[in-house]
Amino acid sequence: MGRIGKITRESIVEVATVLMHERGYLGMSLEDVAKRLGITRPALYYYYSRKDELLLDIHQRARERLVSMSTDLYRQELEPIETYYRYIHNHCLVVTEHAPVISIMFDDVRHLSPEEKGHISRQEKDSMMRLTETYRIIQKDGYFRDDTEARLAVATMVGACNWIARWFKPGGWSPEYVASSTTRNLIRGVTTPTGLDLLNSLGLMTESD
Repeated sequence: MGRIGKITRESIVEVATVLMHERGYLGMSLEDVAKRLGITRPALYYYYSRKDELLLDIHQRARERLVSMSTDLYRQELEPIETYYRYIHNHCLVVTEHAPVISIMFDDVRHLSPEEKGHISRQEKDSMMRLTETYRIIQKDGYFRDDTEARLAVATMVGACNWIARWFKPGGWSPEYVASSTTRNLIRGVTTPTGLDLLNSLGLMTESD
């Protein structure tokens, strides 16, 4: 295989993501990545000298997408129920659009160092705590049912979003369709009639997409 243009960290991550998705972390080597790129191992080592460095970069890029999405959303002045709805929708969309990377992030986190795993765990905990607090505010407003514990509901919805990475394949449903349909189905189960009226007035529960 010939060299596929200029080598960048992005091109290496793209190829490594495909290989890890095909073979798993343990089944892939840096030599495999170099061969797929059509370069020598020393050329690859200029960017990544160890496989765990490459895995960490993939994790960080995937995590940054999710963290950036959350940060941008909370900066907006929205109704809490709209913030929550859009968080779940955007989370589903990121997972769907980047399913191979997200799948690797969930499957191979055990291969990272304890320090890096701790950092990821803290990020996830902070994100879940913030989303759970938003959920509780919506319950107090009377828009979400009060017969479900907030932490359980949030964990269930985020888990459903994450699971998309296991089964989604490009070429069928569009990422936007998957994200919108999944979000509507999840949100309907916990929303009161008053909450549904508000979501409809905000244009968030339409079936047009």
